[in-house]
This record gives sequence, structure tokens and C-alpha cells, in this order.
Amino acid sequence: MANKYNHLPLSNDIANLSLKDIENNLFNYTYHSRYLSKLLNKNFDKEDPHYISTYSSFIGEVYENIIYELLIRYAVKESYITKFVLKGPHQNGYTNDKNGLLIDIKNQIVYKSGYKDVSEFDGLFFGDNNKELWFVESTIVKATTSLKKRLKKKKALLQLVFPELTIRSLIILSNGVIGAKSFPSYCTVWVTKQFDNHKLISQLIDIKKQPKRAFTAITHSKLVEAKQIKINQFKYFETLSWILKKTREDKKNIIDFSFLNSIKIEQYFDIFSKFYIGYMELNEFKELYNFDLENIDGNKIVVTIEKEKHGFVLFYYAKVVEGKLKKIELIENNELKISDKDYKGFSASEVKFMKYIWKPYHKLLSKDIRSINQLIDENYRDRAIEAKQIQREIYLLSDKKFTGVKNLPTFVINFLQPLVDISHYDALIFTSKTGVISMEYMDSKWKEIPSYAISYNTAKMIKSSGGNVEYIGKNGHGNHFAQEIVPLLENKKVLYIRPKTVVSKLIDILNENNINCDELVTYETICKKYKKDDKPPKNSIIILSSPSTLNCFLDLFGWDDSYVAVSIGKTTLKFIPNYINVKVSEYTSISSCIKLAKSL
Repeated sequence: MANKYNHLPLSNDIANLSLKDIENNLFNYTYHSRYLSKLLNKNFDKEDPHYISTYSSFIGEVYENIIYELLIRYAVKESYITKFVLKGPHQNGYTNDKNGLLIDIKNQIVYKSGYKDVSEFDGLFFGDNNKELWFVESTIVKATTSLKKRLKKKKALLQLVFPELTIRSLIILSNGVIGAKSFPSYCTVWVTKQFDNHKLISQLIDIKKQPKRAFTAITHSKLVEAKQIKINQFKYFETLSWILKKTREDKKNIIDFSFLNSIKIEQYFDIFSKFYIGYMELNEFKELYNFDLENIDGNKIVVTIEKEKHGFVLFYYAKVVEGKLKKIELIENNELKISDKDYKGFSASEVKFMKYIWKPYHKLLSKDIRSINQLIDENYRDRAIEAKQIQREIYLLSDKKFTGVKNLPTFVINFLQPLVDISHYDALIFTSKTGVISMEYMDSKWKEIPSYAISYNTAKMIKSSGGNVEYIGKNGHGNHFAQEIVPLLENKKVLYIRPKTVVSKLIDILNENNINCDELVTYETICKKYKKDDKPPKNSIIILSSPSTLNCFLDLFGWDDSYVAVSIGKTTLKFIPNYINVKVSEYTSISSCIKLAKSL
């Protein structure tokens, strides 16, 4: 399986599920095998779907532990991984705290709120000098649809808890899986061989009958306890209450669709899936739908709203006295469908919490429900018409041609041709393809000197110009690149080829680390001139590949509130004013920017 993120290559040990160094450790985990063992002792039919489901669930547990044991060893050796969170028998951090990133009683990594597990993670680690947080999902299931749904919730949650970090996911699947190539761009997917060691499986099912195995602890400075990690607290239930308050603040309508449609609230839909907007008295509900329900706790029907692909929809929840929670949904011909919810699940916990939040003014009448459904229909029609009417043109502020994108170069390059004796230097630093092009106006001796390129594309340009590429940066950002090359440039006389204006602190970082580095300004950018009519129309998407492109664009045209900006990376993002609605590309490339722009 091709790896979307080159810094994390799949190792042979993980690909082949090597048990050589980890088998004893697997006997030090806790397994849910008691029920499976009973089925085996009763000679339960192994073709029965119930047995197959129970057995597969157990194999999934074993697979997850094998992956974790191999991954902790991988993390210690892999330089890109800077911190790795301990769990299972490796950790010593179980605490019964109310909130936070914790190890639960099952020794799993969880995020808790109000003592409730909001989300569980098969693994967590930090990469790129702690600029990225990766969550791990490992599974033997062949269909990945439900897994992809879980990813949205976990990513949205971690983005709230770690707002300064880039959130990525490592997905580890078993051979034969369906849909391994269709995960979101923030995911790296590994596919291993199938786990079929029947001898080990049998031993782990009857683990209590097995002799005690020695546990090998892994020690390294990268390995950390979950409780040591600083986070931004996300209060799950308090946020539900806040959303209820904001949703019902609209004085004109029953609920505020402008709030529900806002970008700010989008991530909360990924976490909660539904919002609580009020309750109905049981008699009122019976009258509305001509449907009889009995023995309902508090005679209240809880009303929620969910966001689906084509708009919003109402769902109802009813708690039976000393019984299950019922989910009620409207299907065709005004008929109702009722299903049971897990009494230990989140819906049950949420309904219980909201029971103490409801105020008399949250009560909804039959006419209110009809009004809300009418607003839902109008909102869907309005959004459909708006989406159909809005033609979002994509503008790239350079002259490089891409399908479906309009070019609007905002500046021209002026090559300066300074006088310098290149031969005195041991190394050259290039942070752009334009810098390489500028050397064509200089002494050709530069081609003999080892060049350090910030990215693959810059290195490609150096090679095509006949230059000598010594090193290619891993990250694509100036400050990170500087840190990468510090140990490579010791005792060398270095020349940094740069434009007149730079935004990174590359030269400062090199100097602070005692690298003898000079700067050579070989080109500058000059804003172009355009007519007023050349300004992009409303609702356009503007791709910003550098602070210079933005500065020239603002000088030329200003900024329309209907525009959406796509930033090539976090360095450029720092220079974008707060009033601009901006999305950040997953990778620092124009192609990645265009892919994001076309998805908006």
C-alpha cells in the first residue's frame, strides 16, 4: 500500500506482524475472552453468525495489541516521531479523573468528559517536532465505512483539544480490506498481512490457564504517559447546553438556522452528530403523529436535530421508565420508526444530562415542530438554490496553468544579478524554484557546489539546471528546513540564495546555531498593475501561495467578504488578516491547494 506521508514508511515487522520480540508481552494484556471461551466449551456451532461475530471481535483485540507492541518499537527508532503515548501494560497512569486525556480502567487511551469516554484511541503520537498529532486506528474489518465515520469525530475532537497542532491519522488495516485507497488526505494507510496464528489465538482465549510470561518494558525519552500531555479542555456536556442556548436564541424563528449553518458549529456536528433543541409533552407528541407511547419517563419526548448530506432532520428520543431509550424517526408517509439505543451509550448519557437542563421555555408544541420542519424544507431549498447559483471561480495568483483554474499573477520577478564570487562557498541553500532560476544569471560555477533544497520541486529544478543536490528538506517550511540542515552544515561556509523579502527565520536559526552563512539577494517581486474590471467576481476562491501574492492582491483589489482564501501553508497563514475566511492546504503544494479549492 502506497504511503500518503513519506515520513512514515511501513516497516517489514509491522507489515508481516512479526511476533519475534513481542509474543510474551501479548500475554500481559487484558482480553474479553470469557464469553468466547464459554461458547467453545459448549461446542457452539462455529458457522453460527453469533459465534463468528464474537470470535472476530476477539481477533480484533489481539490484532490491536500486536500493532501497538510493534508500533511502540517503531516509534523509538523513527526520528520523525517525537512523542509516543503509552497504554496497556506499558503505562502507569490510570486515574479516575472526570475530564481529560486519560488512561481508562481498561488501560486504553481515552478522552473523558464528565467521567464519560468521549473517544478511544488505539494509539497517539506526535511528529514533526511536536507540530503534528497522529491518532492510530487499527482494525481487521473488511469494510471501512463505519471506520471513516468515526475518523471525523476523532479528528474534530482532537482539533479542539489540540488547536495549535495539525491532526493526522495512521490507519492500519488487514490484507483483503475494501476501500483502503479512499481515506481522507490526512490519513496514512498501512496494510498488513492477515493475522492467522491459531496457536497463539487459542492460548490467548484461555489466557488464565497459561503460565505467566515475562513482560519486556520499553524505555525511551519519547515515551510519555497520557496524563503528562497538556491539552485544551473540551467540556462535552457543557457544550451541548451552550449549543441548545444558541440554537434557541432566534427571536423570530423557533431555532436559529444561521447558527446551525455557521462554519464555527460545523466541527461540533462531527463530534456530537445531533443537537438537542427542546422537548415535547407526551400528549402533544401523540397528537402530532397519532402515535401512542406508554410509560415514558417524565412524559417528555426529547427533540434533536441532525445534519445530513442534503440538510437537517428531526429525531426524537423517549426514555421508558426503568427501561431502554427509544429513538424515534419519521419515515415515509408520516410513519414513525422506533429503535432501541444502548443504555450505556452516549445518547442515553446525553438524554439523562439534558433532563436537568430543560426549562419550561424549551418546550415545543405541535405547531412549533411543524414550523421547524417548514424551516428545514426552506433551508434545504435555499441552500440548494444558492449552491446552484453560486459559481465559485478558482483563482491562482500566478501564471502556472492548471485545469479548472484561472490565472491572476499579482507580481513579476525582477532578477538582480549581484556580483559575488560563488567559488568561496561549500554549500548553497535554495528555498524556491525562482531562486534556482535566478542563478542562471550568475556564474555557472554554482552548479558544482552542493545544494540544499527546501523541497522536492526545488531539488528537481536544481537537477534540471545541472546543479548538485546534496539534501532535500522533509517539511517544506523554512524554519523546519533550517533546523534539519543545521547538523549538515557544520564547519561549512554557506550561501543562502533568497529574494529581497522573506518571511521565514531561516538565516536567524542558522546563525543561532553557529552556522557560517551569508545571504545573497538574487531577485525581488514587483506588484503588477490591473484594471478594476479584472477583479475576481464575488464568491471566488483565491489561492495564496505566499505572503507576497496576498499583499499584491490586497493592494490591487482589496478583499470581498464573499471570497474564500486557500493558504498553501502555515507560514503564509500567519500573514493573512483575521477578516479573511481562509482554509489551509493539507500539503505545501499548489496541487494540494487546488484540490482543496475544488472541494469547497
